[in-house]
Amino acid sequence: LVLLAAAIPAGAGSAAADGFVSVSTAVEPSQPVPEEEFTIQTTISSSPDSSTDYRLVEAEVRRGSGPNAELVSEEGFRTGFGPGTSKTVGVEATLNESGTHEVFLRLTFRDGTGDKRTLVQRMEIQVIEGHPQAEVSTDAALPGDDQTLTVGVSNGLEAAVNNVEVLVDSD
Repeated sequence: LVLLAAAIPAGAGSAAADGFVSVSTAVEPSQPVPEEEFTIQTTISSSPDSSTDYRLVEAEVRRGSGPNAELVSEEGFRTGFGPGTSKTVGVEATLNESGTHEVFLRLTFRDGTGDKRTLVQRMEIQVIEGHPQAEVSTDAALPGDDQTLTVGVSNGLEAAVNNVEVLVDSD
């Protein structure tokens, strides 16, 4: 049984699947940088009305909702919980490019009889460059000619960039 949860904005949210568990997620750090590992903190709560114990056996992060979508990461678990209980697990992942990424967290559970149930939650994760970027441009020049140099600095960080120093040297 595969259950697809509703769209969840900005890398955090919650979903419920057929009353057997509810899942809430948060990305840490909230704005990961390219090629650095981040954690999807996933809190799983079993319904108090449930009469079954569940065990999380696998978590996958994929770039699409289907089972053949590009696999970003996968982890095995042996995390069990009974009716009315909650547990938080960390699912590690890495995205290599900056920008907004639509990923799907696919959680596979087994109940007390061994039956498999899967919950899929859509997430949007904003990956930012981890440092300010500079761009320098100029027109072609001949030796000895004066030339205008244009320097642009962009900041993808939450904090301001101060004391930017540009050094120019020529031979």
